[in-house]
Amino acid sequence: MKKSSLLCMPFFVLAFVLAAGGILPSSTAQAQLSAAANHGNIKIGFFYHGDAISVSGVSDPGAELIVKMSSPETHQTLRKKGKTAGVLWMNAGTLAFAHVPNVYYMKCSSRPEGLLSRQDLCKNMIGYQAMEDHAEVKPMADGQKHRWFSEFLKYKESCRLYRVSDEGVRRMPGGGRQAYQAVFEWPYQAPPGDYQVTVYAVKAGSIIDQATCSVHAETAGLARRLTELAMKHGAIYGALSVLIAIAAGFAVGLIFGKGGGAH
Repeated sequence: MKKSSLLCMPFFVLAFVLAAGGILPSSTAQAQLSAAANHGNIKIGFFYHGDAISVSGVSDPGAELIVKMSSPETHQTLRKKGKTAGVLWMNAGTLAFAHVPNVYYMKCSSRPEGLLSRQDLCKNMIGYQAMEDHAEVKPMADGQKHRWFSEFLKYKESCRLYRVSDEGVRRMPGGGRQAYQAVFEWPYQAPPGDYQVTVYAVKAGSIIDQATCSVHAETAGLARRLTELAMKHGAIYGALSVLIAIAAGFAVGLIFGKGGGAH
């Protein structure tokens, strides 16, 4: 009997080691984070007025979620306004913003600053403050970066290209996992291109998992043909634009010309 017990001991030890290393299934194992967008390929035509993009998936129960959708980093140049002689507002040069996305949307289940350290926020470029720390603004005098970056954010938000919210992620726990959904009102101002969706699952002040998916936007139909014409045959496109403008003016004259004249 003792011999049988001794022979079984190595198997118990091995099972304990495997379970501790996460090799054996465990009831406390985390649910794998997933992410999917309902529109993976957006068609932009003449009558396109934006779309609703839903990002959904499953996560570990109780995890806080941050959903970010952005374009690749790029360089953007904006005109800087300033007072001339302390009276008139005029163009006072340009500012170049480097390492910033052209489009940036984010929704969260809770305020990110209360979930993660500033180091983690900056590392993953989560939120406006992290973006400001990451960006380069030139030319820039000492102490002026925050001022002009704030103006940059106002401009991007007015164009509906930037939106950040501390809410908007709906979590639905059940069945040992947590389903979630975040809906973005995607603007028609967003240009064609590739956009990446990144979802972060956060617990106890750390990112425990992340998942990504992509969204591609492209012009379609007549809008695409005109875009290709403008890029490949600029002279023809310009002549066509002039002819359309003349025809439109002539048509307006025919419609409203009869009502003109003195009485």
